[in-house]
Amino acid sequence: MADHARQTPEESLEPSVLEVLFQPLSHPDKRRPLYSLLDGLALIQSGFYSSNKSAAQLKEEAESMMQNVRCELYLKHHLI
Repeated sequence: MADHARQTPEESLEPSVLEVLFQPLSHPDKRRPLYSLLDGLALIQSGFYSSNKSAAQLKEEAESMMQNVRCELYLKHHLI
């Protein structure tokens, strides 16, 4: 059996999806474009420019997502 067949799907991905997602979130200067993208998604979904309140909500959701990714990366690297 080939080596790649013995690996779990998580092990065979290089770099892991979580690490790729975490990279732009871990740098403050790269977060702003992500927030702009999320705000743009709200614009597309609602069909009009989102308010400052929804942009703040999106920022809070993105920060929450970033914290979840950090937790998952920590667990992956320290407990497995």
